[in-house]
Amino acid sequence: MAFVLATLNAVARVYLGAHNPLDVVGGAAVGLAIAAVLDLVLDVARDRGGSRPGRTPPAGEDRAA
Repeated sequence: MAFVLATLNAVARVYLGAHNPLDVVGGAAVGLAIAAVLDLVLDVARDRGGSRPGRTPPAGEDRAA
C-alpha cells in the first residue's frame, strides 16, 4: 500500500509541474537506498521472526524448535 501511495504521489507531483520526472526517480532511488541500509543495520528480518540466508541466529535463539 505504501508503494502505491508513493507512486501516485510521485505521478501527481510531475503532473502538477512541481517536479521533473528525474527528480522523482532520484528521490525514489535515494529513499530505497536509505531503506536498504537501515534494513541491514537494524536487521528487520530477524525482528519479525524471519531470517536471512547465510546468517545464524544469535546465541540463545533456537529457530528449529
